[in-house]
Amino acid sequence: MFNFRALNKWPARRKDDNNVIYRSDRVLIRLLKGQNKNVVLCFNSLSRRRSGPPPYEFRKLASEERQHSVLYITDLTYSYYSQSGVRDEIIREVSRFLETSGLDCSCALGNSSGGYGAMSFADAFDLSNVLAIVPALSVAPEMVAAPEWDDFRDALGPGIHPSALSAIADTKARFCLIFGDQDANDNRQFALLQGVAPATSLHTLVVAGQDHAVARHLKLNNQLGPVISAALFGSDADVAAGLKSIPESVYRFADASDPANATFSFNEGETYVEV
Repeated sequence: MFNFRALNKWPARRKDDNNVIYRSDRVLIRLLKGQNKNVVLCFNSLSRRRSGPPPYEFRKLASEERQHSVLYITDLTYSYYSQSGVRDEIIREVSRFLETSGLDCSCALGNSSGGYGAMSFADAFDLSNVLAIVPALSVAPEMVAAPEWDDFRDALGPGIHPSALSAIADTKARFCLIFGDQDANDNRQFALLQGVAPATSLHTLVVAGQDHAVARHLKLNNQLGPVISAALFGSDADVAAGLKSIPESVYRFADASDPANATFSFNEGETYVEV
């Protein structure tokens, strides 16, 4: 006789499986399908080690309520895409998907380590717009010595790209970066932008009184959605207007087409100026 009790004990199919387009022991790629032909690349943050599938970060906001598809890319090695072959695997599988899906991809976003991913893959996917919130701009040894890096330092592999800053200077993408001013590591990362000359344009916002969770703060105040829409799909004027609308923050901008403002700079010791 068939054992129905045993059947009930079988593990349920993970709901996440329906969205998986590629999975290995190192890389997970999932698709949330939207209504139009645009697809946004979202690089998952590596900060949450959990038994279940990684969260769908910025789910409603990046898709603008499911108008656009969102392709979620997760580094399962927690290595900032640096374990041998991980970057090549992501580039190969995402490129294969874009070639066969008929979807148009021009933008990416990510939070924290996901911001690093969105920036460092901008050239590989020929992106036009990148939004990175509290990104790790550099994972060079001197930048990852603090205790908050303990969970990731040992995972860094031989394929590490020491800096995402080169993407700003070397790719055609427009970059929009958002930081708080209350996290010491984020402040060190932001300081690396001094003197950077973007190939296209660079928008930055520093929100006073906020730490590494500045995205949550913006979302709770209904400010994150308009910022994401402007950064991914708007003009430079839209980005500037959206960022300048955030209270108690400082907005800075560098533009390769403006000789007087082609290099990003700020005064030494300056962290916050109200706009």
